[in-house]
This record gives sequence, C-alpha cells and structure tokens, in this order.
Amino acid sequence: MATSTYLQFLEEGLQCLIEIGEDSAFCAPGHNGPHLALESPVRNSCHWLLAFAVGHRLDERRGFREAALALSNWVLTSCPYFVNGGFILRQKDGHDWCNGVIGSAWIIEALVRAGQILGMGDTLDFAAAFYKRHRFNDTQGAWHRFDVHSGNYNIDATLDHQAWFAAAAAELGALEHVERFLDACQAGAFHVRADGRIHHLFCGRGPRERLLRGLFMVREARSREAIEELEIGYHHYTLHPFARIRRYLPGHSFWRSDRFLSALAYLSNEWLRRLEGNRFGWPYNAPGFELPILIEEFGGHVPLGWSDMSRIFDDQLHRVRSGSRAFCGKSTKDPLTLTARIYELGLFLDASRAGTTGSTVI
Repeated sequence: MATSTYLQFLEEGLQCLIEIGEDSAFCAPGHNGPHLALESPVRNSCHWLLAFAVGHRLDERRGFREAALALSNWVLTSCPYFVNGGFILRQKDGHDWCNGVIGSAWIIEALVRAGQILGMGDTLDFAAAFYKRHRFNDTQGAWHRFDVHSGNYNIDATLDHQAWFAAAAAELGALEHVERFLDACQAGAFHVRADGRIHHLFCGRGPRERLLRGLFMVREARSREAIEELEIGYHHYTLHPFARIRRYLPGHSFWRSDRFLSALAYLSNEWLRRLEGNRFGWPYNAPGFELPILIEEFGGHVPLGWSDMSRIFDDQLHRVRSGSRAFCGKSTKDPLTLTARIYELGLFLDASRAGTTGSTVI
C-alpha cells in the first residue's frame, strides 16, 4: 500500500515540474512550514530529486529517471541560488540564508542518492566538494554552517540539523566525522528530558554552545508551552536520520545509551495524542512518512508496532491529502513542502526494497 501511494505521488509530481529547456527543471518552493520563511526552489527540488531517484529504483518504466536527471541538471548547472560555492535556501529576518546545515543536508542526500541509483558520477563529485565546504569541528563533534550571504560559519546548534547532516555525510562516506558526531551525542550533546523527549539543541561543550543553551533556557522559562510544542513535533524528525546513520555504524555504543533508548521509548500512543493540534506534527513533520524507517530500524525499542504504523499511515493521508489526489493540500500551512516530503517515505521504501515485514504492512 505504501509503495503504490508513493508511486502515485510521484506520478502527479511529474506534472508539477517547471521545465527550463529540454533537460533542466525545478520545483516550486514552499515556506518552511509553520516557520514561514521565504524559501528558494532548492529545497523542494532536492526533495523531489531524491523522490524520483528512489521511484526509478522501484519502477523503471514511469519516467522518473528523466525527471531526476532534469532536477539534478538544474541543481548542478542552472541554479541561480548557487552563489560563491553555497546555496541560498531561505530568507527570514534574524536567520541565516542556508537554513543551517540541514539545508545542505537536503542537497547532499539528494545528490548522493541520485548518483548512486542513476549512476551519475558528476552529482557524487559535486556533493563531495560541497560537503567539504562545511568545516567539521572535531572537538565539538559537529559541523559549521556555510552561509555565503551572511558569512555565518558558526556551528549549527540545532540537533535535528546536525543529525540530518550526519545522515547525509554517512551516505556520502564521511564516516570518521559521523562517528565523532555519535561520540559527542553519547557524551551529552544528545540531551533528553526526564520523559525521553529530545532537547531541541545540540548541547555542545563549547562556550558559544553553552551560551546558546542558557539563552534557550530563558526562552523556555518565558514560553514553556511553545518549546514543548516544538520538541514534541520534532521528536520523530530528529530521530529519523539516526535510523539511516545506524546502517553505516551499527556497532556504536550510542545506540545502547539510556538517553537514546528513552527517546525511542517516547514514540508511543501517548506521544501521538500529544501531537494533536501541534503545528510541527501531522501538518509538517509527517509521522506517516517518517515513522516507518524508525520502526524498521529500532522496532524492538519503539512502543509503536506495524499494526500501529498502518493506522498512522492511513491517518496521515486522511488528515492532509486533498481528496483522491496525491497532494497534501489539506490542513497544512505549506502544502508544496509537505507534498515534496513524500521522499521521506521513499527513504524507507528504498531501504526496504529487498522485502521486509515493514514494507508489506503499510
């Protein structure tokens, strides 16, 4: 069921490509969900690039390869938002224009997957060169953002940003850096609340990271409900890339740490209940698209099982799908981005394409 739904989304997605010439295309941008930032087409174009590459692996007869090639050509050769070696992904007062390192993660993960599936060596070379522009801080176990507009090259202190960039780095082959990132997570950078809810910050040990954590505590004291909503709605999204990382470094002791196991245990029906009305949950960080890979990789430690996942998947579509269309235009502030995020389900389907219990249940 998940595969057929995924392919239907891709079939309709083909009609949404904005073609430039014969062999280049991009996709319309959203606005970073409830964060309401003015976004460039780079993010959604990369989401669809990855989605179509996986779609080609699942079914070679549908023209997904040509779509992926056109999108990759735009990113590599025609993108006007590639400036001085970096990409502009968003514009919002008081924020960088690269969307931290997660913006770069979305680009790298798409180019790597396209290169691997479609045999496109130029995308792999581009991804590797772009990755090297992001300085890795070995002491902190974290990456610095690369923002050519503002000159902001500080460590990105948002945990989900670091985790998604680490997953992209793992898929690119930078395992020494990723292993050091997991070391930092085990040493306390991955921090959870008493109930297992993941702290939004990468709790590094540098002076700037300690200052940011203090400022975050002040913000939390003033707006506790807002921070709770943010962390509850991002909990599964922050965990998602760890499922991808574990496939490359399965023996790391972080996976057996109390903090990580308590974060997995937080994925319960009680957590789903607390997602009701959460701006960052069903309408943006879609549980129906993101949970399958977590249940497959960490199933023994996640309270939710495949019968729950089937219900969650159906519920996700019911909440956001526009009738019978393969488009997420209902009950969401950012339908274009949420629809493009079908690629997150594609990451699960690609990992499970050989056939597993999970891939046959939803």
